[in-house]
Amino acid sequence: MLSQILSWARRPAAIIAALLFIGGTSACTVHFAPAYDQSIADGLTAASKDIQTLFASMSTGVPAATYSSRQDAYNKIIGELATIEQQIKVRPDPANPPSQQEINQLLQQHGVPLPAVPAPASATPSAGSVAHVADTIATMKTQDQSGGLHVDEVKAFAGQSNIYLAQAIAYETFLKR
Repeated sequence: MLSQILSWARRPAAIIAALLFIGGTSACTVHFAPAYDQSIADGLTAASKDIQTLFASMSTGVPAATYSSRQDAYNKIIGELATIEQQIKVRPDPANPPSQQEINQLLQQHGVPLPAVPAPASATPSAGSVAHVADTIATMKTQDQSGGLHVDEVKAFAGQSNIYLAQAIAYETFLKR
């Protein structure tokens, strides 16, 4: 599990670094990524605030008997994340995006190592990251409802959620440049 988290954490950073490097050394106007959308960035900010508030309220652990006091917060967060993921997925991709092979060739020409498991060229990394946050929160909700959460479990769920949130926010912020 930890190796999966570390693998996901490195992938967007490598892609962003490569795109910054290539974008800074190329005079062409080929767009590798979709256009920036302020409503997606605002949604991520709002969801992140709600998620951090939930984690703060559970920082010492919580018994299952108090789950009903958190149920609405879980539902709101899961709904926010589903909305954001949908917005990301329906955002138009650039016209004639380069193929994965073309991207890999450019990366190699500039000495940028390729990710171990590259994402498809049409996949927006932030959509996958948001889906992982939603899955993490949904799993936490189920566990909280059935048996509460120990302080260490809360920390683990928070750590995993924060990695995925950071990936999504970093990618969407990158698009603004």
